[in-house]
Amino acid sequence: MTAEVLAGLLAGIFLGLSYAVAGYLMNRRAELSPEKFMLWVAGGMAVRMFVALAVIAVVLVVAPVDTTVFLGSFLTLFVLGVISEIVVGYRR
Repeated sequence: MTAEVLAGLLAGIFLGLSYAVAGYLMNRRAELSPEKFMLWVAGGMAVRMFVALAVIAVVLVVAPVDTTVFLGSFLTLFVLGVISEIVVGYRR
């Protein structure tokens, strides 16, 4: 495994997990204020997506990472994070 592949894998995992944890925390925060629930959920999602896109762009331009591995690992954890948000939100 080359350094670029390892860097792409670690960066994608870190970014994907950060996105999932931020989503979980935003949803927990939204539950605490029912009058602003949709503001927290929709606003939090918009902010998370913008920040994730900006970080992805910066990583692809600046860091020497394998693009396929980076995007693949990020998207895998992104999808798993969204699925877990839906499951957790549905159970409450």
